[in-house]
Parts: sequence; structure tokens; C-alpha cells
Amino acid sequence: MLQNIARKSFKFRPVVCFKNSPQCSILPGCGNTEVCPPHARNYSAYFKSRVEESPDKYTEYEKSFEEWKFVEKLIPPTHVPEPPRDPTLKLPSGWYKANPPKDCSYNIRRTKNHMIPVYCQIMARGDVRFTHIRRVEGNIWQLEKDIGQWLQDRYPLKTMNTRTHEICRQVIIKGDLVDDVKEWVTAQGF
Repeated sequence: MLQNIARKSFKFRPVVCFKNSPQCSILPGCGNTEVCPPHARNYSAYFKSRVEESPDKYTEYEKSFEEWKFVEKLIPPTHVPEPPRDPTLKLPSGWYKANPPKDCSYNIRRTKNHMIPVYCQIMARGDVRFTHIRRVEGNIWQLEKDIGQWLQDRYPLKTMNTRTHEICRQVIIKGDLVDDVKEWVTAQGF
């Protein structure tokens, strides 16, 4: 009994428009319940679509290569441009060429876009934040000791939790200290 009621109540009867409308027609073989507009009926399959007309009936066009200079600006570059060679030059954005000290036992390499590899990782819906210094080469424990001491001197009331990840070549600091760490890295010359 319940199954029969469910079948009758959920019977699909799509009606797109009124039967008496001149823009609609009844689909053959569907009975009087399903109505479909002619454009949906005609173009619902590839073989029923209209044949393409001659090209002179369409809008004319002209090939021009004068505007190519505007299109070239939209195409992304294929390679990263070389940075300026002068290590003392600072650009208006604050970027400068890396000039690491010779007597340092560690090095922080720049990324392929010549940027400082210091990132913030946000976890637990924004409640926990970590600062990562990546692409470290050399004595990674000395870097952790130096950056931890510098941050402890800068924030004496806060305990600095640092750790090293030797395999991934990164130092992880608890907290969002990206700007401070970048300031220290730029002061060191990396």
C-alpha cells in the first residue's frame, strides 16, 4: 500500500511550458504530459541541429598583427628574470641580492624566484601558528641556536620554542614570527 502511494507521488512529469503555447510542441511518443520547446527538441542531438550556412552570412573579420603587443603583455613569462648583479643595490620593494657572510657555518638559499624562504604555517583553524625557515644548508643546529637567541633577546617575556628538521632542511619556530625572522635573515645577508 505504502509503496503504491510512494510510486504515484514521486512520478516524474516534467512540463516546460503550456501545451497550447505556439512556441512549444508535444514530444512524440511521450503522451500528453511532457511538453518541450522546439529549440530543445531540434538541438538536443547533433544530427538534428541545423546545417552551417555559408561564411558570407556571418560577421566579417580581419586579421591584424598590430595589436599583438597588447596580447604579449597578458602572456606569463617563460622564465624568471635574472636579479641585478650589484649586491648593495636595494630595490624600492625592499628586495636585495643575497650576499651571505663567508665565515658562517650555515647558509639559507633563496627560492627560484629569488625570495627569502620563510613561511607561516597555520593549523587548528588558526589557533596554532609555526614559522618555517626552509632551504637551510650547513650547520642547521647553529642556525637554530642563533635565531632562537636573537628572538629571545627581542621578546624577553616570551619563551621561544624552536626545533630542527634535518631531513627537510628547515628550522621551525612556534608562533607567527615571519616578519621578525625575515628581518634577521636580511640583516645577516642571506
